[in-house]
Amino acid sequence: MLNFSGEGVKAGMFVRDAKDRCPHLEIVPYNFEAYEEAVSCDEAFLDVTESEVAGPELLVSEIRKEIFETTGCTASAVIAANMLMVRLATRTDKPNGQCYISPEKVDEYLLPLLIKTLRGIGHVLEQKLKKKGVQNCGQLRMFPKEALQRDFRTKTGEMLWNYSRGVDNRLVGVIQDGR
Repeated sequence: MLNFSGEGVKAGMFVRDAKDRCPHLEIVPYNFEAYEEAVSCDEAFLDVTESEVAGPELLVSEIRKEIFETTGCTASAVIAANMLMVRLATRTDKPNGQCYISPEKVDEYLLPLLIKTLRGIGHVLEQKLKKKGVQNCGQLRMFPKEALQRDFRTKTGEMLWNYSRGVDNRLVGVIQDGR
């Protein structure tokens, strides 16, 4: 397997853009008949709050070690209190890294984080927030929940208020990736 990320080629990129950046790139056609399953298996979400292993970092290190010893593949991992924090931190732990955002470190992680990084904030909402002087989660936190709900509707306002504080009540389980 070749990695062309140094050439600026990334997953999900249009082929024409990838070829512009990397003219020697060869595109190999899919052979769907050769695959036994068409299932994505590159992510797993585990609730380890009831684990008997001494600490989540040790548990995750052991899981990553076992993955490598069994398959020869490296694995990245994020340990955080909820799905929002895990999703945000997945960008910082790759490749082959491990990131732990303890409850005490949530503010340190979130406050400087750009609002466009938050799930559910698209271009239009980002521009509306920027007009109010909001670029990051720390600035977003300055607004009372009621003001956000008034300006952006009830559900969106509550989402903005919660996410800027690292609050996400979704349970760990089967989710659909919105990337």
